[in-house]
Amino acid sequence: MKQEIKGFANKLFGVGHVSMMRVLTFFVVVDIMVVWTISCIKSGFTIQDFPVGVVGIFLSVVTGKAVQRFAENGGEKKEKEEDKQC
Repeated sequence: MKQEIKGFANKLFGVGHVSMMRVLTFFVVVDIMVVWTISCIKSGFTIQDFPVGVVGIFLSVVTGKAVQRFAENGGEKKEKEEDKQC
């Protein structure tokens, strides 16, 4: 079990460097899900709606991570294509 957690953490935070955007996305998603689960349990196991502000924060963090990943991968692909042409 410890190895699985360690492997998950290595994949999440990267090997050798930590992406703060990745860490932020992970903690925001986990925090939202934990608070939502507690809210559902306290209300007698009924499904609760997410407030609009929470959905906005979630979408902005996930979108930010997606844009960052696209920008990073886009730059690498262009460099690889230029290397192939030489």
